[in-house]
Amino acid sequence: MATPTLWSRLRSARLFQAFVIYLGVSWVILQVAELLQDAFALPEWLLPVAMLLLGIGLVIILATAWVQGNPVTTAREEAGEVPSDWEIAPRDIGRSLAQGRLPHLTWGRSILGGVVAFWFLFGLAGLYVLLSDRGRAFLPAEAVADGVGEGLAVMPFATSGADFEVWHEGLVDLLSTNLDGAGGLRAIDARTVMSRWRDEVREGEEPDLGKILEVARRTGARFALVGSAVSTGGSMQLSADLYDLTSGEEVGSGSVRGTPDDVMDLVDGLSIEVTREVLAQGGGDLPPIPNTASITTNSLPALRAYLEGEALARRSDFDAAMEAYERAVREDSTFALAHLRIGDIAGWAVSIGSARGEEGYAAAERFGDRLPERDRILLRVNHALNTAAPNVLELAEVATRRYPDDPKAAEVYSEVVHHYSGAFLVSLRDQEEALARAIELDPSFAPLYIHPVAIAIARADTTRARELIEAYSRVAGGDTPRLQGMRQVFDLTLGEPAVRSQAEASLGSWDAESISDYSANTIAYAPVALRPRLLIGRESLRRATSSTDKRQATYMIYAALAAMGRMSEAVDELLAADIEESTRRLVLVDFEAIGPAADPRVAEALRAPGCDGGLAAVSCVYAEGFVALQDGDPAGHRSAIAELRQAADSVEAERPGSVGARLRRGAAAALEGYGHLAAGRLDEAFARLDEARPLYAVVDWPALPSELIRWRQMEVLRAQGKVEEALRYGESLGWAGIDYTEAWSLLPRAEMYEELGRTDEARTYEELGRTDEARTAYERFIESWAEADEGLPQLERAREGLARVSGT
Repeated sequence: MATPTLWSRLRSARLFQAFVIYLGVSWVILQVAELLQDAFALPEWLLPVAMLLLGIGLVIILATAWVQGNPVTTAREEAGEVPSDWEIAPRDIGRSLAQGRLPHLTWGRSILGGVVAFWFLFGLAGLYVLLSDRGRAFLPAEAVADGVGEGLAVMPFATSGADFEVWHEGLVDLLSTNLDGAGGLRAIDARTVMSRWRDEVREGEEPDLGKILEVARRTGARFALVGSAVSTGGSMQLSADLYDLTSGEEVGSGSVRGTPDDVMDLVDGLSIEVTREVLAQGGGDLPPIPNTASITTNSLPALRAYLEGEALARRSDFDAAMEAYERAVREDSTFALAHLRIGDIAGWAVSIGSARGEEGYAAAERFGDRLPERDRILLRVNHALNTAAPNVLELAEVATRRYPDDPKAAEVYSEVVHHYSGAFLVSLRDQEEALARAIELDPSFAPLYIHPVAIAIARADTTRARELIEAYSRVAGGDTPRLQGMRQVFDLTLGEPAVRSQAEASLGSWDAESISDYSANTIAYAPVALRPRLLIGRESLRRATSSTDKRQATYMIYAALAAMGRMSEAVDELLAADIEESTRRLVLVDFEAIGPAADPRVAEALRAPGCDGGLAAVSCVYAEGFVALQDGDPAGHRSAIAELRQAADSVEAERPGSVGARLRRGAAAALEGYGHLAAGRLDEAFARLDEARPLYAVVDWPALPSELIRWRQMEVLRAQGKVEEALRYGESLGWAGIDYTEAWSLLPRAEMYEELGRTDEARTYEELGRTDEARTAYERFIESWAEADEGLPQLERAREGLARVSGT
């Protein structure tokens, strides 16, 4: 017989197959080891030792394969000289060891050796746990607190007085039950605390503070509550000190007094005191709340509901947060901070300017004397935001100057400059800075990411939008409808072509919140967003049931078409829409004032009789005054102005300072400004328009078209040669959000950038940077109008301007 070669021996041994199978088995063993380690708190050395044993086992398995693949081994097995492949033969093992030889390697012996090794390893690890912590890791989960994370351990109270021994352990149970879940706080189960206590403290022993805190640490808590119950002269006093177990320092204290008959009320009172102290340190679902004096309630159920609302609001679950705050004020109708939060959350859950928001702020003001100065200031700012008060920006600036590091002040300031950017000419850059500052101060507050996501998508900044969406996902927690909406709108607007097509095809299955919330707030008028806005508008109209929904969806469709230069189609949509006549006329005035192209249907509709009343009548009278001005009817124009002012005075007398009065007065000022403009009195026109602009509010839309006012002011300043100042007004149209003037403002802005670059002889184009800005604006306008109606002069102007700044 020929002598086997090394290669033939390797092939017969099948070492590679054995190696691959062993790796697979090893991976399974390590996964099981890790699972057991996590489940039973086995020691950290378990996995390293398991890996060492697997390494030794690999050598043994490969050696076994080598031996079993040798033809000589097969012959010896057949002759009975050695055990067969899967035979263990324990007596043969004993004889081999007695003779000082290694036992013959068989598959049975190798596998058995591995099983024994790992049985010994896990047994040793279990024994270690039993000896080190007396088996607590193997108890049911509800009876142990290891791994709980941040929590509060209520330690047995020291007692003094007749029949007070019952409170030694009884207060542990009562306070733990009260405190668990307050603001996300996790109270360590009373059974866990008492189990640790009995293990470490002998019966009758009075441990010192150091030992009490050590017992508390063994429960896995972050905080420990160490207290006493004392009886003096028929009264009962409960006192407690709060310790941070990380540092061992006392971080707060509380004390309540009453009669033993009122013990449950005393426990509630102490629970409130302790909760305030814990919130001041930070824990659970909430960040540190240093100004806990704001929490003025003496009702534990009210406090628990309020803190639940705070945690839900932080995750932007606005409807659930509103319900929790409502429960808080039902439990304690004088709870000023809960009323304040109802006003705040109504801006998200309903809308800014909603009646529910006004009710919340009004109630908070009634009990405002209970609030610290900081909260009273923020209440005034939020209330002004809700009612579109003319001094809202001034109030917000005062709050941020006085409290520059307060997250709430930064939050409300960012809301003011975002929602009232047109009224106060706040640039998009300044809005972004304010929003970024608010996030910097409180990065775990999910609502702060909503507007920045919208702006990033409007800017077509794919990287920034994706980063912000993922940041929102982390802090909001869970795949919420709002998060789904963000991602769906991102895909629809900024996704790759195949992704956009898929998003378009799935629009009919989108969640209602995705449609309603992001249709208005996220899709703006960057060229890339126009088709998505049109599609979402059509889907919104298909689903619309109320008059408000129909109005918003119709305007979305109209505005998207107008921004694309598809004016004839836009007018078709508007005239056929099932909406209030006042809304239709206001938008038609907007159309006529900008004057994209002559359309006799618009003039006919504006002059048709019949218009609805109520607040909507502001739009009707405004439209009548505008038509009178166009028709050369000064008496009709003056009559409309007088009617609006008289209506404003009536509303003011009934509801001083109300939004309705300001809207009517603003509409009158705007009409007067257009009259001066038609007569060529530019200074007077600008003054009246500037009077109307800040009076515009996002509430009760559509009452006055703020974008059109700024558009006209831009034209006045440009006609006066004040190009830099005119640009401020034009650039304020860059984030309209509810109007199509973003696309329309690109052309005059491009021309002003170009004009500045050509006429300023003191600096070069490069130093000014205006030529590049002009080129970008022209290009964006032309891109937006890729499907525009034929013959619109604006498109030809844009093409000529692009040729000039490009040197072609």
